[in-house]
Amino acid sequence: MLRDLNTLWLTCVMGVALVGCTTAKNYSETPVVNPNYDRYYGQPQSNPSNHASNSDTFVSSIPQDDWDTPQRSSSLELNPNAPESYTVKKGDTLWDIAGKFLKHPWRWPEIWDNNREIKNPHLIYPGDVIRLENGLLSYNGKALSKGSGDEADANTIKLKPRIRIERTQESILGEPISTLAAFTFWPKVLSAAQVKQAPYIVASQDNSLLITQEQKIYVRNLRGAQVGQRWAVYHPNKKLKDPTSKRSLGIEAVLAGIIEVNNTGELTTATVIESQREIQNGDRVFPLEDHTVQLHATITEPSQKVRAEVISMMDVEYLGGNHMAVVINKGKRQGIHEGYVLGVYAQGKVVVDPYQTRQGEHGIVQKQAIRLPPEQVARVVIFKADHQVSYGLIMDASREVKNGYKIGNP
Repeated sequence: MLRDLNTLWLTCVMGVALVGCTTAKNYSETPVVNPNYDRYYGQPQSNPSNHASNSDTFVSSIPQDDWDTPQRSSSLELNPNAPESYTVKKGDTLWDIAGKFLKHPWRWPEIWDNNREIKNPHLIYPGDVIRLENGLLSYNGKALSKGSGDEADANTIKLKPRIRIERTQESILGEPISTLAAFTFWPKVLSAAQVKQAPYIVASQDNSLLITQEQKIYVRNLRGAQVGQRWAVYHPNKKLKDPTSKRSLGIEAVLAGIIEVNNTGELTTATVIESQREIQNGDRVFPLEDHTVQLHATITEPSQKVRAEVISMMDVEYLGGNHMAVVINKGKRQGIHEGYVLGVYAQGKVVVDPYQTRQGEHGIVQKQAIRLPPEQVARVVIFKADHQVSYGLIMDASREVKNGYKIGNP
């Protein structure tokens, strides 16, 4: 009996396929089935401002120009807690306000009443009163009722809610609110040559390692500078690489502060008037940029298919959450623009199918490993698009966002 058991053990060790002699191979060595999950990463709308669904009913006999704010409706959903009115406050952002009324804030222009004097739904001022109206549309003085496809007739149109703005004289005197938060940092993506050739800080007056606000500094190669002129100080932060091709996408430089020129010469003397983060000897100096356009970018979903990847985080190494910035490996060259709303997707986990099996090495039967579909975990709104990379603000995150997460349509 003992001899028979030893023979059976030896047979299993030698790899002969006998049922019950061996267990499945190590999980990490099991080949993984990766289905094509591309459609899970969202698809573009043919016309983001004109969404239509099969259940919508429209008045085909009425010329479009004669409609009182004709609008086609699809999955446009109101926030269940949407207020009837809201007064815009200083510090509000358009995204936050749109989110008070809509489940999908980027579809804000679709509920805009274009027949009012205020034509631009993205220029809103503190003091404006925003009202949500669910009233019926009308044609030639006749109200058009809500109706489903079953009960609709020639005078029926499916309605969407509308937004109207009441603007006061006081609100016009202020500055319009921004689409997103007014960022205190604006990264630049530079080539190695651009970094090397840029003017740089030699030292501060007291030669301290960390330079703070109101300190005097000395800058080399700041050619063309004039007394009283303001310049931006950038700190080269890290190299950005495409995770697939491994090619360099540039060097990220973060805004560290703003300086004002006091005297010009071989070494330009300047004073730090704003400090966003620590300024150091060797930091580079560039012309000050106006970011008004980015702050008031139109929020919209792209009309083309977008597939990208999170390659870096601003100010953190690996994890990000709401109102933190991420870097993606696509930019203007791939059709990404400021104001685009994109989806962030976590790749599905690899699991073992309880029933599906495969034939492994030496005829060993193994259970099959398969990757689950990806899930959307957040959205990002692009606030800066460079040539090869873009920066987006994380919004509506249901969990943390990590490097390597995929970017698709929302």
